Amino acid sequence: MSDEAFWSPDDWQDYCIHLLTIRHGEKFQRVPDRRLGDRGIEGYAYPGVVYQCYAPQPPYTSEDLLKRQKEKVTTDLRKLVRNIEEISSWTAPEPVNRWVFMVPEFNTWQLLDHTTKKATEVRSKNLVGCAQNFQITVVTDADFTTEKGLLYRKAMSLGVERVSADESFDWLDDVQNVDLVRNLRRKLSAVQSGLVEEMRSRREAEFVQNYLSSTRMQEQLRRFYPGAADAVALCKGAMEARIPVLALTANRDTAYLASVFSELTQLLHEHLHSFTPEVLAAIGAGILAEWMLECQLEFSGSGGTSGD
Repeated sequence: MSDEAFWSPDDWQDYCIHLLTIRHGEKFQRVPDRRLGDRGIEGYAYPGVVYQCYAPQPPYTSEDLLKRQKEKVTTDLRKLVRNIEEISSWTAPEPVNRWVFMVPEFNTWQLLDHTTKKATEVRSKNLVGCAQNFQITVVTDADFTTEKGLLYRKAMSLGVERVSADESFDWLDDVQNVDLVRNLRRKLSAVQSGLVEEMRSRREAEFVQNYLSSTRMQEQLRRFYPGAADAVALCKGAMEARIPVLALTANRDTAYLASVFSELTQLLHEHLHSFTPEVLAAIGAGILAEWMLECQLEFSGSGGTSGD
């Protein structure tokens, strides 16, 4: 099984392209699909190996997964057969000899039974440009251990790039964010009452900077090492369950806020100990800001209910 139970189709495709690029280098060629379709493949590499990536749109059961994977194999092999002469001209001088089906997970021999039958059907057509020993292989990212390690090291080198103050003020002024901004102001008034207008505005901008910066960092994690992004989501979910408990034990709102941030950063460190404290603190501050903008964190006197 892959690092993550459910992937969006686009995220899985991007992830696979990264893995294949690392494995094959310049020998891998991605096939764009925006204009004329992908011809049943996402890319190809020497000698004559073509790749197709697939993650069904979640949610799905194990039975749904098998059904959709088998349907995808059948549909995309039809595309491959229909376009085999064109595709083999790309892989020349080698004919197409292997179609690799990259999926986040597969959990039954029935998928392999299906791909074996489909490979036999393709061979029986004696297609020009298709090898007589054509095979289909099903793989997950567990078959790319070295490549995942390289992506992980790239993720660990991630730096903290804060968005500008101007960008955060623009975000605060955007009418699309009016409800989130209202939440933030209501909560800040409870935590830090008595602030002058200039200081209040600065605090708001700082929270938004943390939120936007952390969001972009987490997007980079998902792109280069989804396992790390999944660990962040796990920590976030665990802390959301702890928030009502911390709200009961804190003797004042500022202590409540500090205890949430402290426990969150500690949890992130336990799960992502290879990352720098600066990166983990930035991710934690961004998650805290997200909760301030939304409704996971509430304070006495803020007009909300803890845990909303």
